[in-house]
Amino acid sequence: MTIRNLNKILTYFILIASIQILCGRTASVEATQSYSVFDTQKMLSEKGYDSGPIDGIMGIKTKEALKKFQEDNHLPISGKLDAETEKKLFDEKDTIPEHERNPTISSKSTTTMKHTKPDFFVADQRIQLQAEVENPAGINLVRCYFKAAGEANMVFVPMIMDDKNEYACILPAPSKVTTQIEYLFLSVNSDKKIIRSQIFTITQNANKGIPAWQEISKQGEIKVSMEIGKATTELAGFSDDVTIDVVESCARFGVVAMMYHHISSATISSATASTGATSAGTITAGTAGYSTATIVGIGLGAAAAVGGTAVATNDNSGGGDSDNGNLVECGTLTAAGGDTPETHTINLGQRSGTFNFSYETYSQEDRMIVTYEGNILFDTGCVGTSGTRTEPISYSGKSSNVTVKVFPNCPGGSGTLWNFTVNCPQ
Repeated sequence: MTIRNLNKILTYFILIASIQILCGRTASVEATQSYSVFDTQKMLSEKGYDSGPIDGIMGIKTKEALKKFQEDNHLPISGKLDAETEKKLFDEKDTIPEHERNPTISSKSTTTMKHTKPDFFVADQRIQLQAEVENPAGINLVRCYFKAAGEANMVFVPMIMDDKNEYACILPAPSKVTTQIEYLFLSVNSDKKIIRSQIFTITQNANKGIPAWQEISKQGEIKVSMEIGKATTELAGFSDDVTIDVVESCARFGVVAMMYHHISSATISSATASTGATSAGTITAGTAGYSTATIVGIGLGAAAAVGGTAVATNDNSGGGDSDNGNLVECGTLTAAGGDTPETHTINLGQRSGTFNFSYETYSQEDRMIVTYEGNILFDTGCVGTSGTRTEPISYSGKSSNVTVKVFPNCPGGSGTLWNFTVNCPQ
């Protein structure tokens, strides 16, 4: 073989090797920039994101973990390791979990839940549920999401704190055709971290007598809230008197916790921005170990039935307003036309901030007083607004609840129509 032929062969192999290296580098840049899929999965795992097995394959779980990481870090949600995501993911100072760098931020492991699941339920009877929820940073709110098995989306009712960490709620009565009910608990702590429990399932047993925790009056209505869809007048699978409202985006914590799998990532991002909260995942609620008698005591102490509607008997700070009232979430429109004074308690979801109080009393003169921890924040006076008025109100303290007292027809007389909304704080 001549020297010229040998040079040609060497030149050929060098060219082929260069093309392979270039192509391999280009593919790597498009797929994972400077790091391999192995590196990406390992870093996601170290930061607490479940990317599946560390196998070097960009599968569904790895993409979903990337999306969650992008969401938590306010990055465009694509599920791809773009340059911006790579920089944030592999930044050395970010390899330490956020809750370890900043002790004021709680991780999901610091929230605990305990709950004793009922063995069964009887149709046409309301259901009382309770749970222990605790976080060192404090708990802002606890909700119970539920639905009849087979229905698409869960709705929720707020849970009322009775003792230190014990919360209770009343669910509407299931209909006779509902064989199973599914429910879970969701909490938001003071650091705006959202934790939800696993899903519990209870089954109807028509051969059993009514258990003590279902011996609840069905008089009056139960207020139920939903986060997606349109409000309806009936709740599928339940034979009870309910009113249903759709909460504002700033109160859609279930959306942030990704409880609704068919909604878009843009909807989740919007709710995350509106609530200012982030999901810390799902935890398994341990067994509370209550006896049946204790369950009844907790339920009745935390949520009394006033006209069938669950009401607060104690503010969640231990120092709230003394008056009881129907508990609803912020952003809920409350409307009535009665001539009897009413008291309503609204959960703002946080213990300080500024919210807009919108109210209308039409032509008949009514009076509304907004109080917080026993102090008057705003008094409309006796007024016929003939249109909606809005007042910004600031508050700060140990409670996340405010109270609105309505005095219809304050000059005297009868016949009135009014409404108000305590919007979620910004």
